[in-house]
Amino acid sequence: MVKPKIFYHFRLYHFRLDSSTVAKNLPVTKFLLPSTNSRLISLFSQSTFGGKQLRNQMKKPKIMKKTLLLSIAAVLIGFNSFAQWMPQTSGINNFITSVFFVNADTGYIAAFGGTILKTVDGGTNWDPQSSGTTIDLYCIYFENADTGYAVGDVGTILKTTDGGTHWNPQTSGTTTWLAYVDFVGNTGNAVGGNGTVLHTGNGGTTWTIQYTGTNTNLRQVSFVNADTGYVVGGTQYVAGGIILKTTDGGITWTTLSNNVYNLLFSIVFTDVNTGYIGGGDATVANILKTTDAGATWSVIPNVPGGSLRRIFFADANEGYAVSKLGEIIHTSDAGETWTLQQSGTAQFLFSVYFTDVNTGYVAGDSGTILKTTNGGFLEGVHEKQQAGSLKINPNPATDKISIALSEPGTSPDGTIFVYGTTGQELIRQQMHGSPIELNVSILPKGIYFIRLTTSEKTGFGKFVKE
Repeated sequence: MVKPKIFYHFRLYHFRLDSSTVAKNLPVTKFLLPSTNSRLISLFSQSTFGGKQLRNQMKKPKIMKKTLLLSIAAVLIGFNSFAQWMPQTSGINNFITSVFFVNADTGYIAAFGGTILKTVDGGTNWDPQSSGTTIDLYCIYFENADTGYAVGDVGTILKTTDGGTHWNPQTSGTTTWLAYVDFVGNTGNAVGGNGTVLHTGNGGTTWTIQYTGTNTNLRQVSFVNADTGYVVGGTQYVAGGIILKTTDGGITWTTLSNNVYNLLFSIVFTDVNTGYIGGGDATVANILKTTDAGATWSVIPNVPGGSLRRIFFADANEGYAVSKLGEIIHTSDAGETWTLQQSGTAQFLFSVYFTDVNTGYVAGDSGTILKTTNGGFLEGVHEKQQAGSLKINPNPATDKISIALSEPGTSPDGTIFVYGTTGQELIRQQMHGSPIELNVSILPKGIYFIRLTTSEKTGFGKFVKE
């Protein structure tokens, strides 16, 4: 006897875990509302076995229970398959404060308790290094494959010249905590509490304290060349940020802004003129941008997420930032717009580093290390592909949008998918003819991605719902 083949056909229902109401089937256009406010579980209510339909009766408790368990399993499997920031095993539970890579395979981590970890296989394994201290470390930086520095509490500065095998203490001349260190060749600068800036011109053999004119806590220093560098910091969240600049390698510093912006934690430049600062108040993210070497700074509107702790750009356009709420945000247009990515964690994230535009690492509390190899995008929602292949009007939109193919002569018949910023599919609708009108009034305010799949090609677009 030949066993019948098993086929599964699913009809989608929505079930709120906090309600006993099951929504009606949506046969043509399917809306899967985001699960931020009310957790939604997809219930598969219709199946075919050997050609015979067996419709589940949702009112039967036993059937409902089995279906719910199956759905939860499906959601968990789906989450793992979509998650593009994958956890790595650090082997520690300490707060990780800094991650740095010298090439695609070799990287380092600094953490509380004097912890330094090293990987030589792209983060698959992290091995502890002997730092010689139990003092909390806040930053690790490598000038090349062999020479690196780590700074931390009570003026701690460590140096290695053999790729982290041995770490030797240096005399900093201060007992103030040091938050960050940056080098260009043998010239380096470290910043920290109470307006502290330390400068060395000989690879850290000696460090001298520089006058900054402020006692504000300084959080990060970044140099664009041997002469020009910037420092950001702040002591209070609201209007407590400060920006300093040097043009002589860190010997003297001038104040560009003080007590204008909220607390500023991180700064990065993509060229000598273009730079970004990340920070925020106690709950809201702020990003500043300059295109004139810090003479003026503009506040980027509508940055999602909580207060940012580190910002990093993989190239001139692709940037990332992490927040204390476990959030990762991304830009692909040189910081003009930012969207949330699915981090899969609620841990305090403190550091981010990319070795190329696709491969990156973030780290934070409780030994958390996350890695991506595709820029952090969820499957099917790669923002890099979404520039100009679809014409969407109006944009921003309030209730309806018109979608048309930007290339003439392409078949207009296909399927439209609308995704949220974390990759969840929200709308699916068949498209016949171009342009097509799509009702988006049910969507909350935010940024959404559109994918149009036809027999000939796949087009992408992005729109804002107001």
